[in-house]
Amino acid sequence: MSNILDKLLNIDRHIIYLMIAIVVTAPILSPLGLPLPVSKSTTEVYEYLKNLPPGSVVLFHNGGSEGQWAYGAPDLVVIGRHILELPVKVIFVSFHYAGPTNTEKLLQLIGIGAKEYGVDYVNLGFIPGYPQPEPSLAAFGRDIHSICPVDYYGNPINDLPLMKNVKTSADIDVIIDLGGIATGEMFVKQWAGVPVIGIWAPSYTATMAAYYEEGSVVGILVGIRGTAEYEFLTKHPGQAIVMQDAISIYHVLFVALLMVGNVAFLLKKFRRSQ
Repeated sequence: MSNILDKLLNIDRHIIYLMIAIVVTAPILSPLGLPLPVSKSTTEVYEYLKNLPPGSVVLFHNGGSEGQWAYGAPDLVVIGRHILELPVKVIFVSFHYAGPTNTEKLLQLIGIGAKEYGVDYVNLGFIPGYPQPEPSLAAFGRDIHSICPVDYYGNPINDLPLMKNVKTSADIDVIIDLGGIATGEMFVKQWAGVPVIGIWAPSYTATMAAYYEEGSVVGILVGIRGTAEYEFLTKHPGQAIVMQDAISIYHVLFVALLMVGNVAFLLKKFRRSQ
């Protein structure tokens, strides 16, 4: 018995690394579809967008960097697919120079279905101002056409049917902010009265908690967990659910190892006291 306890208390760390690699890799290769309770804030995002009146104008701000595509693509995909399935108008824009490229990747990945460019959606590209975008974000809200006279492809936005009646922030019904440059708070302050939906990391979500509580922010997808929940709600399982499976199994292993170590330690201590 003592020999077994000694082995449990002195497991080679390489064995633990191998166990972690196995439990993380297995769900990726063969998704488990573990139960996933959906949080209140994720449900609020889904319900708010689903209940938008037809023809509502959604501003989708993609503030992600080049590197964010690697880990933030599930966010873009699940929310982008959902809004393009809805009978709303979508304006893609970014105050980060890499945003338009990520938007193009998104549209190529998910497809646009029956949506018509210039009528149902537009890509306005990059609005200069990075890394301090608040002044240009505020000016863009006051007069969209003067700040952004052409779209990402060089088309005059005056010629795009969607943009003919969208002149200022007052013509926007809701903002979806994929944060990467802390624009969520800027939208709340500079575009006062326009509801904001956040797709933010947990750290920035904490910063925006007060705005969520008072109602300026109407819903938040928090990190990869929020994205996985949204994939579940929209019935489009993707990378986030797979990653959440891997995270859950890793946590089970961690707790199991912790329990085994503590039980072995206590048993050994008890045997010595006898």
